[in-house]
Amino acid sequence: MWLDSDHIIIVDWANEISTNDIFLEHLSNIMQLFKTNKTFRESVKFTSKEVLENSWKDYDDSGIEQATNYLLNEIAFLEFAPKYFKVDSVSYVYHKPRRIYEDYIAWIFDWITKFHLDFHLLEAPYETYLTHQESELSRLDMIRERWVIKCAYVPYTSELFEITQDWFKWLFYEIISHIAKKNNLQIEFVEQSWYGVLADRINSWFVDIFCAPVRPTKSRRLKLFFSKSLAKSSLYGYMRSDTKYKNLSIQELSEIPELRVVIKENDIHHDIMKELLPNTRIVWLPQLAQVWEEINYVLDNRADIAFREDKLVEWLLKTQWIDNKKLIKKNIDTKPIKIYENCMALPRWDFELKEMIDDWIEDFFVSLK
Repeated sequence: MWLDSDHIIIVDWANEISTNDIFLEHLSNIMQLFKTNKTFRESVKFTSKEVLENSWKDYDDSGIEQATNYLLNEIAFLEFAPKYFKVDSVSYVYHKPRRIYEDYIAWIFDWITKFHLDFHLLEAPYETYLTHQESELSRLDMIRERWVIKCAYVPYTSELFEITQDWFKWLFYEIISHIAKKNNLQIEFVEQSWYGVLADRINSWFVDIFCAPVRPTKSRRLKLFFSKSLAKSSLYGYMRSDTKYKNLSIQELSEIPELRVVIKENDIHHDIMKELLPNTRIVWLPQLAQVWEEINYVLDNRADIAFREDKLVEWLLKTQWIDNKKLIKKNIDTKPIKIYENCMALPRWDFELKEMIDDWIEDFFVSLK
């Protein structure tokens, strides 16, 4: 189905696609790639089998063969789609990573750059946007009334914040525990959230505070308040040491449209990418992916560059959360690409809560002296 501002086009596969000479030419090319390229063939078979296994239905070799043929036709149609829809390029929109298609458009199988094809990861779980408005009271009054401060978090896995089997630790957890203790409050860790819907979760009253590291970018300041800074982070680009792009500057990389940048939508690294590498190809990472997976995408050659803070990467390598393979840093004139503050995120316009949090953060650091 095709949708634009004027009309909807419903594709008639039997009459418009399966007998079309141009589509059949693309299908022939895909079939040839399947026969001659072992990596592509194994990826197609793996994907077909995975789909069947997730269908919860019994299947045999003929089922795998049928699923394989369906997948090859799907890829051929995507090659044919720009011609069919009379556009320059098309984007495959899906609710989770689509590894075979992402690798296909990233020339992994045939080394042919495909600027006419793209992939977009669209995640919008219903529960993410549920509102939880409880009262007309201020947020601080509500916290005091229930004697509980509700927190969202991400498993950051560093010396700033970490969670392992419901055990929280490091700086951000120590500070929220200090605040709770001083105010006779309990802490309720409501959910593992993600940065893309952070403002929605806090401003809908579902949680009171995001108590893992978050950086107050310009766009986030329009929707949230932030506590005092607890620490600074230096952000670099990370690439494999064997990449052909390793000696290029960020400016030079920005002129390579086939460069693959791995990001989460609406994450801080999305902003960096749009600022520094706006013409490059995006590899979408799921919002709930772990914080080390950007680096693994680079190490696995699913992407060419990832943006991460140096202390986090050092921590991940030291604790072996990621494979201990060689990485190189990309900077700007020997300096970090960005230096950001790390704060807690708070409800916008709630001055009382921000003032209390800031006061107790200062009290915490004074107590350490």
